[in-house]
Amino acid sequence: MVAGFDRYYQITKCFHDEDLRADRQPEFTQIDIETSFMGEQDIRDLFQGMISNIFKTVLNTDLGEFPVMAYNDAMHRYGSDKPDLRVNLEFTELTDVMADVDFKVFSAPATTKGGRVVALRVPGGSEMSRGEIDGYTEFVKIYGAKGLAWIKVNDVSKGREGLQSPIVKNIHDAAIAEILKRTGAQNGDLIFFGADKAKVVNDSIGALRLKVGLSAFGQESRPVHGRLETAVGG
Repeated sequence: MVAGFDRYYQITKCFHDEDLRADRQPEFTQIDIETSFMGEQDIRDLFQGMISNIFKTVLNTDLGEFPVMAYNDAMHRYGSDKPDLRVNLEFTELTDVMADVDFKVFSAPATTKGGRVVALRVPGGSEMSRGEIDGYTEFVKIYGAKGLAWIKVNDVSKGREGLQSPIVKNIHDAAIAEILKRTGAQNGDLIFFGADKAKVVNDSIGALRLKVGLSAFGQESRPVHGRLETAVGG
């Protein structure tokens, strides 16, 4: 660059300087770029153009426009800065709703700086057995959650009386109505809740979102070194 070349590229062999994993090759090929006078958007445009061109030339596949999402939006909706959009489940923000409920598991983080309360609606999830729910409860504990509250929606039209959950008795009618409204709950749905520090909620419910959602793709999810990875199932 000092010599007047504003950028250069190299295709090089690299090696992972970390423990081996069953789903990761120790050696990989990397395209590296060194450049001057380019901003973040310039770099993104350059590499997205390269990727699109490769897919079009080699596979005759048009990738179209690359989706872009702001970091704050991703964390708010999915609890992750790299959300798997094959899974169409999203968080529902309930922090403000839970500030005055009697259930301290919800009201404490809702009124504490840095706390967060969210819901994750699973369409048709009321068919889950208690054993399955207990399994998910143990799963989120890997990510720091202390437990996993839930509500089965049997009949939306009946309000409180149409819900099945040990926590309903500790939530006032206005909060219950808002939960059903914000989540868009329908008969037969299951609603999971995360309530803790924002990072714990994002990590645990974000991982739960993938574990529940990816089951529809015949995949299983598993925690590896503190983060969720997926593997194609049989």
